[in-house]
Amino acid sequence: MTNSLVGIAEALEALAAAGAERSPESLTAAELVAVNKAYGALRRRVDAAFAPVAAEIARQSRRELGKQSFAKRQGFASPAALISTTSGTGIGEALRIVQVGEATAPRMTLTGDPLPAKRQYVAASVARGDLGVTPAAAIVTLLDRLALRVDPARIDEAERQLVELAPGMRPDELSKLLARVEAHLDPDGVEPQHEDARAQRSLV
Repeated sequence: MTNSLVGIAEALEALAAAGAERSPESLTAAELVAVNKAYGALRRRVDAAFAPVAAEIARQSRRELGKQSFAKRQGFASPAALISTTSGTGIGEALRIVQVGEATAPRMTLTGDPLPAKRQYVAASVARGDLGVTPAAAIVTLLDRLALRVDPARIDEAERQLVELAPGMRPDELSKLLARVEAHLDPDGVEPQHEDARAQRSLV
C-alpha cells in the first residue's frame, strides 16, 4: 500500500474512532466537533492522494496532443472537465487540484537525476494532510506570480513560512496573509495592480 493510501486508511480509522459510525444527531457537541475535524483530515488525505493522478491526467491531455489527448479520448474537452465530471466537483476545484498536483510532483533533470518538487514545502504539507488543496493552490498561485520578479531564495523562505501558518486559517485570513506577503516581497508590483483595478472600476 502506498504512503498516500496508508494516510487515507489512518484518517478513516480516526474518523470511526471519533464517532462517525453513529448518527449525527446522537453525537455530543464534543463528538460532533471531533467528527467534523476527522472528516476534514480525511478529505485532505484523499485530495493529497488524488492530486498526482489529476496532474498526470492533465499531462496526458496536453493541448499539443490534439485528438490523442487522454481527456479527448475519454470524451471530454479538457482534463478539468473530465476530473470535474468524474469526481463530482466544480471546474474551479478540478483546476486547483491539477495545479497542486503539478506543483508538488517530483521532478528529474535531463540526465534522470531526481529533483525536489517545484513547491517542496507545499508538497510536504499536502502529503502530511496538513494543507488542503484550496489553500495550497492559493499559495502556489501567489508564489508563481512572484517568482517572475522576486529572488528565488526569498520565494523559498516565503513558501516555508506560509505552509507553517496556513493550516487551520479561515479563507479570509489566508487571503489577508497572502496579500501581506505579496506587498512585502513585491511592493512595486502591488501598487500598480491596485491602480489598474481602480482605473477599470465603473459604476453599474
